[in-house]
Amino acid sequence: MHIWNEYTYTAYNITIKAYGMLCACVQKKSANTGHRGKSKAAQYRTMEGLASDCDWDSCLSAVNLGDRTLYICSEAVPGKIGASRLPGDEHLIRTHFPQGTCFALTAYNPGDQLQSNTKNALVNATLEKELQSEKPSEVGLLNSFAIVNQHGGNRFERGFFLVSPSRQSSAAENVVTAAAKRYGQASYFRYVRREDDDVFQELVDTASGRVVVSSRIVPVSAPHCPPMFADPSHNSVFHGIKKIAQVLKDLQALSQDVIPPDFWRATSSILDDVIPSVKADHPVLVIEGLDGTGKSTLCENLSKAIPNATLLATPPKPLLQFRASFDGYPALIRRAYYSLGNYIAAKEILSAAKTGPVIVDRYWHSSAAYAIASEVECGGKDSIPPQGHEVYRWPHDLLKPDLAVLLVVSAEVRMRRMGVRGGVKTEEEEWLERSQKFQESTVGE
Repeated sequence: MHIWNEYTYTAYNITIKAYGMLCACVQKKSANTGHRGKSKAAQYRTMEGLASDCDWDSCLSAVNLGDRTLYICSEAVPGKIGASRLPGDEHLIRTHFPQGTCFALTAYNPGDQLQSNTKNALVNATLEKELQSEKPSEVGLLNSFAIVNQHGGNRFERGFFLVSPSRQSSAAENVVTAAAKRYGQASYFRYVRREDDDVFQELVDTASGRVVVSSRIVPVSAPHCPPMFADPSHNSVFHGIKKIAQVLKDLQALSQDVIPPDFWRATSSILDDVIPSVKADHPVLVIEGLDGTGKSTLCENLSKAIPNATLLATPPKPLLQFRASFDGYPALIRRAYYSLGNYIAAKEILSAAKTGPVIVDRYWHSSAAYAIASEVECGGKDSIPPQGHEVYRWPHDLLKPDLAVLLVVSAEVRMRRMGVRGGVKTEEEEWLERSQKFQESTVGE
């Protein structure tokens, strides 16, 4: 049993090996006319359709090696981004980078002023489905990300990485080119292994198929902070009702016919509230753990054993009827739904705590842990934010429990219980529970 205090949530230390050896890699989408005499960065910035403030020479990508994440970039970049090349870098690239040819593509559009994080998530989800259905069966499709220099700062982009086992990959490239044109991408990246086993990153003009810039890639030191957690807007961990409200209101504007009207009527008041973080009149105990750890049984037993205790759970009953509608959405929207449930539960907790202690079956701890799992799906163990990182900060406007307890049992016991109990789980729960590393590892043990 592992315990958190009321101020610090030390999240599950998730190490995800999804999609095999390679997972997160690059993305960058605009391009460059390639005029002779100009620097590569200047050429890149002048290509039609490219946001003029993006610098291709400062792109950073990441490759999952299973036990850690290998960050890669053009060999000219490390000094620009404050990174250092790793010892034995040529061996690492030649040994671990996929054979054949790879491609990186995103649907992110820097020229769309209305493109919110919510819209980006929806568009990327559509692109993923299209690539999955159009790509040749032997081509792998992996989640990817890139860090792109913009306005002197960094822009985090999500996308997809296609891995073709063959060096002659015209079928895969045709799929990438067609998708890039549909989504208005002026360019995409191609990764080619040369005869000397060096891997080159090529910036390809979507319209002409011409290679604008080519550079050998090298591995570099990992950023101190995993890129998806460097800025709160880059991930789906919610630290306040305002961010939740923004995501859900963007969703309402983009897909009014998908979410039932009853959801908006049921949640409009809390989405517009300014919620103070107050202390409950009686103790609040949160019980956390994966399904099959005995969490619900312990909650029920405690509620019966403690005089005047009330048992509550998240998602709360007012939201449960909408769960199926949200579980099919990308992580950002899915997590906004579950995070909203914590605020509704907080009101229920405050009310119940007027008469006695409150036992809560899952709370913000689960929302944050599952969000982090979704974010680091394409990274190794070093993609987990370090202990003490801002991502673990408790939301300023959410009721804090007096105690939170994490239940842990062996994988064998948990799976046996799950087999006996049965029941319907979300796709996300099934994916997370398949990860042995997720089940076994926690921070602050």
